[in-house]
Amino acid sequence: MELLEFLDFVKRGEMPDAPDVCAFMHEMSEEARRITFELNSAYRSPDEVRALVSRLFGREVDTSFRLFPPFYTDFGKNITVGRNICYH
Repeated sequence: MELLEFLDFVKRGEMPDAPDVCAFMHEMSEEARRITFELNSAYRSPDEVRALVSRLFGREVDTSFRLFPPFYTDFGKNITVGRNICYH
């Protein structure tokens, strides 16, 4: 299963009960846990935080984005943010 296919299922409110979907969800959850542990485990510069959050979200966040860890999510790829966002 691909990310866009999965997000499309979720957007439509559908969730096929198939082994590939469960495996995909598990893989994405493990990736989110690895990234959030890295994000929350030590001091990170604003550039490092943006790089980690961009990996977590699966898309580049704007240079104006600010996040003050800790931050937790079980998936991440479904999150989008705009410009001038400051999350405490």
